[in-house]
Amino acid sequence: MEIEGVGKNLAAKVMEAVRAYTVPKEETPEVTPEAEEKKEEAAEEEVKQKGPGAVSAIIQNIKGVLGKIKGIIFPNKSKVKEKVEEKGEREGEGKKPQSLEEIEGLSEEIIKKLKESGYRDIDELKEATVEDLIMIEGIDEEMAKRILGSI
Repeated sequence: MEIEGVGKNLAAKVMEAVRAYTVPKEETPEVTPEAEEKKEEAAEEEVKQKGPGAVSAIIQNIKGVLGKIKGIIFPNKSKVKEKVEEKGEREGEGKKPQSLEEIEGLSEEIIKKLKESGYRDIDELKEATVEDLIMIEGIDEEMAKRILGSI
């Protein structure tokens, strides 16, 4: 077997190691519907005991994980933001917009999506990066740079 970009000897060793590794069947317990139901009930009970704070904690954990993923996908976000800010300063555009509606070229739909994503005004938008904005449906990298460069 060949693996693209890997020599035949290394590919053979990898395949041999993969074939040699097996998981014993007794390590994987059979999950019955009753056991699954019991597990779900225990999880529900735990959330009830911890109260509404448990849901907030879960959401915060999810946000933290998403932030880490975003950091992996877009590792140089501060450099990109600096470049966008420099470009805006060099272009020396006149009056800066005071509201989202004043940003040139933004449709009502994009303004609505920005607000739904938590960017309700220019000050909140100033905290965004290109990577933050391209996560919003309908905004590509070019538009994100243009938006940030205009504020």
